[in-house]
Amino acid sequence: MIVRRVAMKDPKKSSFAGLSRYITDSQGKAERLGEVRLTNFASDAVDWAVREAEALQAHNTRAQSDKTYHLLISFAPGESPAPEALRVIEDRICTALGYQEHQRISAVHRDTDCLHIHVAINKIHPKRHTIHEPLRDFKLMGEAAAKLEVEFGLQRLDHAGRKSQSENRADDLERHSGVQSLLAWIKAECLGEFRCAKSWHELHATMRSAGLALRLQGNGLVIEDDKGCSVKASSVAREMSKAQLEKKLGPFTPSSDKGAQIRQPAKRYEAKPIRSRLDTSRLYEAYKAEQDAMAVTRSEATRLERSRYTQEVEAAKRAGRLRRATIKLMGDSPANKRLLYLLSSRKLKDDLQKARNHNVLARQRIANENTQRAWADWLRLKAANGHKDALEALRAREASRGLRGNTVAGEGIRNGPETRMLVQDSVTKQGTVIYRAVGNATVRDDGKRIQLESGSRASAMAQALRLAAHRYGTRISLTGTADFKELAVRAAAAARLPITFADAALEQRRIALIQFLNQRERNDERTQRQRQRRPGTGDGRAGRSAPPRERSTRGFRGALGELMATGAYWLGSPSRIGKPNIGRAGTRPPPTNQKRLRNLHQLAVVRIASGSEVLLPRDVPDHVEQRHPGPDHHVRRPVDRPGVAVGAPKSTSATAAVDMFVAERDSKRLKGIDIPKYIRYTDDFGAAALYAGTRRSAGATLALVKRGDVVAVLEIDAATARRLKRIKVGDPVSLTPDGAIRIKGIKAIKGRSR
Repeated sequence: MIVRRVAMKDPKKSSFAGLSRYITDSQGKAERLGEVRLTNFASDAVDWAVREAEALQAHNTRAQSDKTYHLLISFAPGESPAPEALRVIEDRICTALGYQEHQRISAVHRDTDCLHIHVAINKIHPKRHTIHEPLRDFKLMGEAAAKLEVEFGLQRLDHAGRKSQSENRADDLERHSGVQSLLAWIKAECLGEFRCAKSWHELHATMRSAGLALRLQGNGLVIEDDKGCSVKASSVAREMSKAQLEKKLGPFTPSSDKGAQIRQPAKRYEAKPIRSRLDTSRLYEAYKAEQDAMAVTRSEATRLERSRYTQEVEAAKRAGRLRRATIKLMGDSPANKRLLYLLSSRKLKDDLQKARNHNVLARQRIANENTQRAWADWLRLKAANGHKDALEALRAREASRGLRGNTVAGEGIRNGPETRMLVQDSVTKQGTVIYRAVGNATVRDDGKRIQLESGSRASAMAQALRLAAHRYGTRISLTGTADFKELAVRAAAAARLPITFADAALEQRRIALIQFLNQRERNDERTQRQRQRRPGTGDGRAGRSAPPRERSTRGFRGALGELMATGAYWLGSPSRIGKPNIGRAGTRPPPTNQKRLRNLHQLAVVRIASGSEVLLPRDVPDHVEQRHPGPDHHVRRPVDRPGVAVGAPKSTSATAAVDMFVAERDSKRLKGIDIPKYIRYTDDFGAAALYAGTRRSAGATLALVKRGDVVAVLEIDAATARRLKRIKVGDPVSLTPDGAIRIKGIKAIKGRSR
């Protein structure tokens, strides 16, 4: 995390309103502006908060320095803390700077490769009306950032200041404009020759050969080129400072060779692009030609506008003189003439003001249409308009570091058309293209991999996978969290995407999910055919069959919705779990009561005398409340009961109960509910765990054991459940490979009865 102050070049130009307007402007991008937060204001709207801050700043008339503090908090690529964490980080840093009681407006920006927060702080105290300027603020911000990185698990950086102010400004120039700074050019091309100079005369000659000049400024030395751009000599190297050079060469002697300034230098500094992995010479020539043509166009348009404005002003003045001459020749009373002169003067002022307004708007339009852009901004504009070479030049820059976090990459054969549902939002200076997917999700593409923001839906994930398969190949590699990979597998299976995963486990899971969906569709089709063959079912009217249920097999949304709603998406689910199609009420008996007869003593019937009476528990006969059907083991074949040992054949109903419970937990977790991950118990879960209670699911009793953030579920019988009541939730337990739960001081409890 990088925290720094953005300084204004001219304190008089600093404006709280202008800064607030900039940080809260979306600039026509859907992805730029995140949460906007107002702190220590009585107003809830940004416009009224700005007026409130300006009124407070007007109370301090003595301070001549900047009254607005611009704070920038930037995170590493791939880091996206939660909104609550961002608020805490902002509050902690402002408190460290002493601005906890001051008014501030903050805005989260997401239109670059690094998530960052802009904070506009009013340096005037709301009660004392004094200005607060933190002493050595860079040190305070570095200490606060180091603590926050540890607390929130962010990437740790070295916050010790190791560069001078000139070096930092040169780095900012190169990152912003994409061209090499004068300081970097001198270090790379001239510093070695400067160090070899044996006298002041030789040093001046060496500098003239490079198109530079060394002169005094204040108490030090500066190096200046022929265009007036200068840097401190001590910023180039410590041995180039005035004190060090005087120790080596004696007292400073200015250059005396006036004629040498006219000679053509052997080399000269030119603002060229910084080093890149691609040859950008042709692009840079096109950039310079376009900028030169734009400068000529702007100059000519400005000249024409100035001429038009002059003519309009002269026409207004001429009309004013004509009106005054007409009034002078009128034979009217002096009072009426004075009134007419006043009206003529007002008319002239209105015409001149109208001409000035038109001139201001025209000059602003000319400036907007012919804006001189930096090299990196020009490349970004061309890339946003579809220029592939400009996009590759941005991605080939040394500053481009690539996407991190939850990413999707592909290799092999490219397949499928590119999705049309992705809308390009913007392009960053690193060459990352930002798209808007369905559900307002953000998809980023850096030319090698695709990144999807956390918390996105399966529909956005399917679009990201389609884009990766189209651009990079159908063999997909995933990096990121387990939840991100799980979402990718489910989206690929539900949408039937023609891709494969490089991870064997993920590919096996995708195949299993597709098989489950295919089986489900076949079962649905079979059920619909049976309903159509049986007249009078489904809608309760004889001779007419119910219309088949509309369900898209091509769209992934319906398939994935049913897959997650039923909960039967766990690998190895042996049975189809879903809602039975029972039709309308009264047309058919429940599935459990079909094709069998019940005796009268099996029916739980309670009589209500009249409609105004209420059925109370005492009105229910005891034999009806406690009545249960008798066992029918004598007519059944021997089957394995729930609770067989690990490795033995498992009961289908018990396994289905475990799968249903795990599926129900996973569906809630995907909706954003803060619950741990549930899995079916296997031998590789581990021996040490914590007891997490028992549950009932689909008529079966389940035991829960927790290890870390994962809860394992295993089926147990009624006797085992009664024994587990002696254990408290959170007590340590140990599991044996055969499914037995051991507690210290208590006999081993079998997780599965014999």
